[in-house]
Amino acid sequence: GVQTCALPISARSQLSATGKRLQSYLCSHKEPYPVKLRSLEKMLGLSFGDISALKFYINEQLEELQRLKIISQFEF
Repeated sequence: GVQTCALPISARSQLSATGKRLQSYLCSHKEPYPVKLRSLEKMLGLSFGDISALKFYINEQLEELQRLKIISQFEF
């Protein structure tokens, strides 16, 4: 779930452009809910043909958000 949306500028600057968009998206929702990878891809302005490559990339972004304590957990 989302723990906090207050993110110091120094921490936000560590995020990729996708990470920043993902952080903004997650912070705009009070309660997390399941989202399809392809829907997330469109919302984040990404374009992956291969679903496994998309999943790998999103996983990396979510792990970074978890490391910065923006989210506590996630699952596919």
